[in-house]
Amino acid sequence: MIEVRNEVILASLVFAIAVIVSATLPPEVRDRASMEVERTVKPFEEAFSVKPFETLITLPVIILYNNFRVAVINIALGPTIVVPIAITAFNGFYITSFVMSGNVIENFLLIIPHGVVEIPAFILSAAIGLKLGFAVILKGLRLRDVSLAEVLALCIRYLSIVLMLFAIAALIETFLTPSVYAVYKVLTSGSLGGSVG
Repeated sequence: MIEVRNEVILASLVFAIAVIVSATLPPEVRDRASMEVERTVKPFEEAFSVKPFETLITLPVIILYNNFRVAVINIALGPTIVVPIAITAFNGFYITSFVMSGNVIENFLLIIPHGVVEIPAFILSAAIGLKLGFAVILKGLRLRDVSLAEVLALCIRYLSIVLMLFAIAALIETFLTPSVYAVYKVLTSGSLGGSVG
C-alpha cells in the first residue's frame, strides 16, 4: 500500500516555515499581501450587500471551486515538485500576512474555524502532488520500480478526501466563521450591557 505520510510531513514543514518567515517579514510586505486578500474578498462583500440570499447560497460553491481548483493544480503539476511546494508556501505566507495585519485576534477568528479543515486539505493536496512527482522522478530515473497506476489511483482516492474536506470547509467558512466573528465582536464591544429583570 502506498502512503503519503512523508509527503504530508514535507508539505507541513513547508507551510510551517512559510508561516514563520512571513511572521518575521517587515509589516509593509505582509500588509501588501493582506491588501490582496481584502481585494479578493471585496466583490463578495459588495454582492452580499446587494443580494444577500443569492450570495449566501452561491458562496460555498465558489469557495469549493476555487480551493478544489488549486488542489487539482497541486496534483497535476506535482511532477514539477516546485508547484506543490510553492502553493503550500504561498498559502502559509498569505494566511500569516492576513492574520498579522490589523487586529490579530479578529483576523485569527476569521481564519481558524474553517482553516482547521481547509489548511490540512491544502497540505494533503500538496502531499498528493509531491507523491506523484516523486514517483514520476523515481520511475523516470529508474531509481525505483514504481507503479504509476497505483500512485494515480492513490491520487484519485485522496483527491476525493480533499474534495470532501474542502466542501466542509466551504460550508464552515460561509456559515460558521462569520458567526464566530460576530459573537466575538458582540462580546468584546460591551454592547451586551443593560439590566435583566
